[in-house]
Amino acid sequence: DRQEYAARAATIATLLEPNAIDLLTALRAAGIRTAVASSGFGIAEIARAIGIADHLDTIVDRDGVTNGKPAPDLFLVAAERLGVEPAHCCGIEDAAAGIEAIAAAGMCPIAVGKSVDAETLGKAGAFRIFQSFRILTPFRIEDAYRDWQIERERHAAIAKRPAHAAKKGGAKE
Repeated sequence: DRQEYAARAATIATLLEPNAIDLLTALRAAGIRTAVASSGFGIAEIARAIGIADHLDTIVDRDGVTNGKPAPDLFLVAAERLGVEPAHCCGIEDAAAGIEAIAAAGMCPIAVGKSVDAETLGKAGAFRIFQSFRILTPFRIEDAYRDWQIERERHAAIAKRPAHAAKKGGAKE
């Protein structure tokens, strides 16, 4: 169907992006495990056919899950296959539904998109937005992840504070 074709075409275009392949190579060289989580079907076969499968530790597509994006299923299965807790993962996406899925999975959502997409990606929950794969490096991903973890911890600490401590100055009544 039309939606399935669009999902496959978008995944193939992203995988063939020269800078995406460079990023995958750099991530693997840095010892960072990699996965593709696509709403399309048959993506593993396509990745093998275009020669990118060797750059990935695992590939998850709609063949392996019940729900596609924006549900978190694809990303949760990818984390499980990588042997990594979701909270220790970053997901990189170029679509709002993917960013929503990453955030719902409890992962650090990083967006790659044109400036015209930045507002949409930000509203979907992207923690950081990069203009292209060309400027996305393992260092920038790790930096975004560290900042995201700090924000999560800060929000968790605020949520745990007693109601009276949340008032201005934390003064007790």
